[in-house]
Amino acid sequence: MRAPGAMVGIARRSVAARRPAFAATAIAVLLGTTLLFAFLTLLQSGLAGDVSSEDRTTLTMIAAVVGGWSIVIVLFSVVSTLGVMIARRTEELSLLRTVALTRRQVRRMVVGETLIVSLSAAVAGLAPGALVGFGVLRALAGSGLISDGVGFHVGTLSIGSSLAAMTLAAAVAATFAARRATAAAGAEQMRAALADAQRGRLGRKRKRFALGLVALGVVYASVTITVTGSSDDYYAAMSTAGSASVFASIGLALLAPGLLRIAAGAASRLGAGDVSRFLALRNARQRPGALAGALMPVIVLVGIATGTLIMVSVDAANGMLDAGGPGDQGTELLNYLVVGMISLFAAIMVVNTLTAAVADRRRELALQRLAGSTRGQVERMVVCEALLIAVVGIAVGLVGSLATTVPYMAVKHTWILATGAWLFAAVAAVALTVTVGAARLAVRRVVAEAPTRELLAA
Repeated sequence: MRAPGAMVGIARRSVAARRPAFAATAIAVLLGTTLLFAFLTLLQSGLAGDVSSEDRTTLTMIAAVVGGWSIVIVLFSVVSTLGVMIARRTEELSLLRTVALTRRQVRRMVVGETLIVSLSAAVAGLAPGALVGFGVLRALAGSGLISDGVGFHVGTLSIGSSLAAMTLAAAVAATFAARRATAAAGAEQMRAALADAQRGRLGRKRKRFALGLVALGVVYASVTITVTGSSDDYYAAMSTAGSASVFASIGLALLAPGLLRIAAGAASRLGAGDVSRFLALRNARQRPGALAGALMPVIVLVGIATGTLIMVSVDAANGMLDAGGPGDQGTELLNYLVVGMISLFAAIMVVNTLTAAVADRRRELALQRLAGSTRGQVERMVVCEALLIAVVGIAVGLVGSLATTVPYMAVKHTWILATGAWLFAAVAAVALTVTVGAARLAVRRVVAEAPTRELLAA
């Protein structure tokens, strides 16, 4: 059992036997590779020998700035998905520790499972990533940002960097998650650690890191007002203001368990008189860690999408006021493409996380039905949980977006409050529909069978 080859064999059999459990991680890595590879193909196309210096600078800047933030968002999603999945396996890992395996062997098994799933999903994400990259390149050429003659190039740089970045990120995330899950000495301590994770207790390091990211977002907002807002470079303010909401939204998302517990406590009176609402609010208050995985991508989706769309609208308003300004249609198109892809990725992550979370609760929901709850009450409880997640995510995401919208409107002297409110309402409607719709479909699938059969299947 001590040979590395034996642990690899165990990891392979574990993945083969638990494919549904690894589906969330595989989808996150596949989508992340698609987004990352798309922008790396732009970089490789810009570095080709037959590209002019102006086009090379444009493509390199787009790949570095936009692709860089895409990497941050993608890695955040992969890390959070892996962390939630491994935290739910704490009881299983404690059993392995009890029967034979050492702590190091369990961690090696978890990392091996993650690498098998991640590498396969990353390879599968290359083809759609190439299609997305080609589409973005043609859109840039059509908008006049680059020449029509710029060719699309894929090679070792883009392929190797994408596969290496995604597998490395997954391996690092699995290592930290496995260490946290196996840190306790015995089975009882590990079960206690799982209970702490479900209750959403945040460690000091996570709190400091999250608050540090929020503070960094505030710093970028301040820099937009005091420095880049008065720069001769029109896009300087855009780069710092856009970064502000990314940092702030991700930082707030890391605080999701605590925010969800506070919101559930504040809304506790709404549960009076209705069993489904009462149970939903109680679950969110007692076990926010089990639901926070779905809340985090909602916060990121609303925060970044709202901030970027309002920023683009400010540029459009400036372009109409000053036809000779540099806020042209090409830049607007690029921003719409970026926010569209990132928002689509975040929306799919919401569906992915909620579906996995509800499927993981099959035993719990079956026991609840055997205890007396009707099928309709169970469905309404899960939908109420999703509604709470959506409302909290929309509210917190709005706060994160202010790091971009307020300083950018201030330095551009363009206060589009009515337009901004409409854009936020549109983003909020999408987030609400995706979150609640995904939960409704997932719980209906889980409770479709008799509770006894569900209990045996779980």
